[in-house]
Amino acid sequence: INTGGYFSASGASSSNYGAYGTATGTATGNFGGYFDAEGSTNNFGVYGLTYSNGFGVYGLNGSGGTVPQYGVYGKKYGNTSTGTGYGVYGTATGTATTNYGGFFTASGATANEAVHGETNANGGRGVYGLNNSTGTATQYALYGETNGNTITGSGYGVYGTATGTGT
Repeated sequence: INTGGYFSASGASSSNYGAYGTATGTATGNFGGYFDAEGSTNNFGVYGLTYSNGFGVYGLNGSGGTVPQYGVYGKKYGNTSTGTGYGVYGTATGTATTNYGGFFTASGATANEAVHGETNANGGRGVYGLNNSTGTATQYALYGETNGNTITGSGYGVYGTATGTGT
């Protein structure tokens, strides 16, 4: 392994930081840490790994500002002539009771959307589900379920509206 820097922290304190960075001020962008990786078949700007209870990568935003806030933000730009680009990609494998490639929850706002899909591309899909299983059980590409009190409103597992001039 070649390393540009190696950092280690161990002990019984409430928090250990192998590397810690901070940036403050009125710059257009402040980065507590900036990492770049390029030139290999697989490049990782940040690689997080844990073998016990924890998070490979953890993002937290505690700001009370009025502009959009992100705990973790993923962006993909540039061309991929034959491949597929992902802003955020998740996968889960193993022998858990349930595996989630991505798990999202939203609460506390006037309108809460755990997943919001939007595109302005011709032929684009705001939310797309695909199931490639060859098993004999019921298969779902997109599955929706609603639970809770709907006495004063309506509950929908999956709800869709199509508008425009097409057929």
